[in-house]
Amino acid sequence: MVSLTRFLPQSADPGGYQYGVNVLSPGVDPVVDIILVHGLGGDPFKTWTYSGSKKEPSVLWPRDLLALEIPEVRILSYGYDTKVTSWFEGATSNMIHHHSETMVSRLHNFRSRKIGGKNSTERPIIWIGHSLGGILIKRALIYSNSCGVDHNERLRSIKVSTQGILFMGTPHMGSDIVRWASLARKLLVFFPGVKLDSTMLSMLGQNSETLQNINTLFTGIASSFEIVYFYEEIETVLPTGQREVIVPYSSAIVDSPNTEKSESTPPTIR
Repeated sequence: MVSLTRFLPQSADPGGYQYGVNVLSPGVDPVVDIILVHGLGGDPFKTWTYSGSKKEPSVLWPRDLLALEIPEVRILSYGYDTKVTSWFEGATSNMIHHHSETMVSRLHNFRSRKIGGKNSTERPIIWIGHSLGGILIKRALIYSNSCGVDHNERLRSIKVSTQGILFMGTPHMGSDIVRWASLARKLLVFFPGVKLDSTMLSMLGQNSETLQNINTLFTGIASSFEIVYFYEEIETVLPTGQREVIVPYSSAIVDSPNTEKSESTPPTIR
C-alpha cells in the first residue's frame, strides 16, 4: 500500500476560496481533465475535503487520493458564487445561465493556454458534480452545444470534449414544486437566518420551470456521454439533530440507456 503521509500535511484549502478554475493536481503527462463542480453553499476545496482532527489530518480527496490512483489526469475544481438566497429567492434562472456560461468560457480559456508548447482544448473531460453543481454542469453543456459558427464556436469544444459525467446527489426532479420545496427545507437548515416563506415557495415554482427546461434540453445531448448517477442511502445528520436523505433515489436517478447507478455515502452538504 502506498503511504499517504507525504501528501496529507498540505492545506486542504490552498490559498483560500477561489472563483474560477483551480488546479488540484496538474497530473503527469495528463490525457484527461477531471473537473469538479460544487453545489449550494460549497467551495472548490472544502466540498471535496474530509475534515480531520488533531490526530487525523484533513484530506482533499481528489488531490490526495485520486491523483495517486490516476496520476495521468489533471484535476480541476471550479469555484463560483453560491449564495443560498440567489438559488431560492427568484434569481435561479439568470444565475444558472450566468454561472454556466461563465464556467464554459473560463474553462475554454484555461484549456487554451499552452503548456509545453501545446494546449489542451481537445483533451477529454470527465465532470463530477455535487448536488446543485450537477445542474450547472448540465446547463453548461447545453450552452456549449449551442455555440456555432455565428456564436462563440470555440466554446463548443467543452461539450465535444466531454466523455463522462458523475452526478453525486444531484436533484433531477424537474418541475415538481413539492419535491423542490422539500429539498429547500432540508438545505436551508444549514443556513441559519434564511427562512422558506410563501414568497420563496412562489419563486421556487417559477424556477422549477427553468430547471425542467434544463432537463429537457439535456436529454437531447445526454446520449453523447457516459453518465453515472450516485444516490444516497445513508442519512445525513442535520443541524437540528434529525437524520434525512437530502436527495432521495427518485430525484437523484434518471433512467436512460447509457447510465449507471451507484450508492454513495452523503458528502458534506457543501
